[in-house]
Amino acid sequence: MAWPDRTLALVLATRLIPLLAAPVTLYLVATRRSAVEQGFYFVLVNVQALASLVELGVGTIVVQFISHESPSLHWRADGALDGEPAALARALAVVRQGWQWYGRLGALLTLAIPLGAVAFAGAAARGGVSLLGAWTTVVLATALYVPLVPLLCTLEGAHGIVRVQAVRLVQVALAIGALWIGLLASGALQAVAMYAIVWLVVPAGWLLYGHRAFVTQALRAPRGAATLANVQWRTGGTWLVLWASPQLLVQVVMATTGAADAGRIGMSLAIATAPVTMAGAWLQSRYPRFAATLATSGRTALDTLVRQSAGWSLGVCALGGAVVMVFTAALHSHAPHLAARLLPTWAVTALSATGLGWLAIHAFTGYLRADREEPLLSVTVAGVAVTLVASALGARLGPEAATFAYSLAVLAGALPIVALKFVAERARRVRRAEAISPRPE
Repeated sequence: MAWPDRTLALVLATRLIPLLAAPVTLYLVATRRSAVEQGFYFVLVNVQALASLVELGVGTIVVQFISHESPSLHWRADGALDGEPAALARALAVVRQGWQWYGRLGALLTLAIPLGAVAFAGAAARGGVSLLGAWTTVVLATALYVPLVPLLCTLEGAHGIVRVQAVRLVQVALAIGALWIGLLASGALQAVAMYAIVWLVVPAGWLLYGHRAFVTQALRAPRGAATLANVQWRTGGTWLVLWASPQLLVQVVMATTGAADAGRIGMSLAIATAPVTMAGAWLQSRYPRFAATLATSGRTALDTLVRQSAGWSLGVCALGGAVVMVFTAALHSHAPHLAARLLPTWAVTALSATGLGWLAIHAFTGYLRADREEPLLSVTVAGVAVTLVASALGARLGPEAATFAYSLAVLAGALPIVALKFVAERARRVRRAEAISPRPE
């Protein structure tokens, strides 16, 4: 089914709450904080967004590895994973490898504490912004969250997606509440720090309370074959560059024309990508089924499932983009003092249009990961490199020109490059399957 079942309804709810809260959040930032502080606010938000990037992006490969084993797995009453011994051993080996991989990633992320403090010290001092404490808290909380990802993704892949999404719903609601309290009571940067702490504490507490036995299993699991590691770094690279492209647009503009223009870009991106966030639910809620469908029903069934999921996702995104265009135009007409913190309507609309391109790329990568492979890293890097070069060149003429160059590069550069590679890779998989199981004469 394409329309909400229980899983999709929960995923939609976890995305709908931030979207409904976003106008309040952006209003508080725009009216209670300076333009310079707004720029640093979005820098910190981008860092904290790494938590969602890793879980909903890189973590999908863990989900799909586990989904291949899920028909032979179940959960015991004490929260431990159980099932057919060989399938259970393979699943726990994936968890162990994932934990090692994500643990290293979390440790590496802590290096951003001194690096960021040095990189932004001058701009923060000139703008009168106190950055160090909030920066340290956000980076550290995000680094501690990363090792939880393989545990949560294993639960998703092994029949637990409804429970995980219910926890995420609580996580989102409490984190936004903490963000608003921080914006009203202290400052924008301190608010992001409070958000990051809540984002860490809620799932960590749930895992320790309801799945302590599974955490113990993961700690004691044997290493197993390095099946996950061979794919994980490529998946990580693919998602990192997909995430970095729009986020680095803010950094490019900050380096070229200053924090105030970076704040306008950041605010515009927050509005323009809202439809992408909502529409992505149709893909995210189906990721555990992609690999399981391929394993049990074959490629034709996978084609149908992905086509339906991607169709709904792109349709919802297009509709949301139209709403964003109308909303932005109304804001410029009736509230110019708020609209001054944004780009022009055409530029916000262009950013919304790029969301369709990114969603299509996510659908391509999600489809191919059902085979537990990640072949699109090189072409994704090439496509994103095109967008960043174009953005940097455009930024010399101002944030509007940077936005135009970025949008054009995504839709006319990155998307066609990845689409052509996807078509070739899918054809290769079909030929491989036919060679293994030739049709009867």
